[in-house]
Amino acid sequence: MIEANPETKIKSMIREGSVFYFSEETFTTDAPHYFVVLNKSPLTDPSIILVVAVTLDIKVVERIEKTNLPRETYVDINPDDCSFLKSSTLFDCNNIFTKSIDELAEKLNQKKLKIINRIENPIIERIKKGVLVSPLVTREIKNLIAKSIS
Repeated sequence: MIEANPETKIKSMIREGSVFYFSEETFTTDAPHYFVVLNKSPLTDPSIILVVAVTLDIKVVERIEKTNLPRETYVDINPDDCSFLKSSTLFDCNNIFTKSIDELAEKLNQKKLKIINRIENPIIERIKKGVLVSPLVTREIKNLIAKSIS
């Protein structure tokens, strides 16, 4: 069987709600995180919009309390709602990442990215609403997200 090249593999499976697991170069840790695709049409949009997930713990709660950002910009999900999560998780809708298909394909090619699963629509809708409320997200990203809310 012929293995698809990384770009083809990413393009064949990427859609709204796709979950990738990788290390983000801008983080202070090398630990990989879950990233969820928010674009309704990631193959035709100018870039892939991703939101990061972090394990919900006391340090995260303390950091949230210090920010004074709207609580709805932090979407918490428990493992019962999402099969691949092992513990309560928080999506920080204030911290948006943009990547290209090529960047994701390169990470996959280097075995630095895993394709995990998908998040269901009700959770995606909550995350998108959090992004729209965030005072830190650019108008351009909000416009792209707003077009795709049900």
